[in-house]
Amino acid sequence: MRLKEISEAQEIVSSCSPNPYYLKAYKREEISYWGDILPWLRRKSTGAKNCIDIGSAYGTLSIFTKVVNPDIELTVVDCTQYMSNELIEKYNINYVFKNFETEEANIKGRFDIVILTEVFEHFNFNPVPTLEKIKNLLTDEGSLFLTTPNAKTWGRLPYYSTWKKMPMPDPNSKIYDGHVYQYTIEELTEIFKVCGLSIVRVNEEGSHHLNFELRRI
Repeated sequence: MRLKEISEAQEIVSSCSPNPYYLKAYKREEISYWGDILPWLRRKSTGAKNCIDIGSAYGTLSIFTKVVNPDIELTVVDCTQYMSNELIEKYNINYVFKNFETEEANIKGRFDIVILTEVFEHFNFNPVPTLEKIKNLLTDEGSLFLTTPNAKTWGRLPYYSTWKKMPMPDPNSKIYDGHVYQYTIEELTEIFKVCGLSIVRVNEEGSHHLNFELRRI
């Protein structure tokens, strides 16, 4: 079922001078990546005070939370700006231009909602330190919505035989802009446990993209 709020959010992004690729292709594709979290995110957004979207791309999910709850405060962190300035200004978004893996974002406070969709596979380094930083942004009852390609569908990449061999974050390393490691649900479950996160909801294991709602343990 396609939620009316996501259609409205996409139209808002489309009307605010978006990156041309959004209209050309991404708008059609994006729901196939993170569509399963939408009812969970809608439920959480209703009573949320604030939301931070890490690696927000064009901003559809950030705006989705705003459509559901006009009073929600939005923060975005990204190292490449795909979101349009018009959208940022129109919705008073606190836009932080940082690489969350290698830089301290100096973000104050904690958040009821953290969004991390189609970003995890782009991490250049061992994901545990970054995911622990993200966990620390959550309020006690906050939720992290995370999606990433399912390695059992998309296959492995040639860079690392296991995520455990990925190097620790290094601000002096050259950053590769692309998929670095694609995870199985078993690997992600292990990583979440190490980071002190519990799985509230997950979609079917056979899905092309794994969709999770997570909370602090």
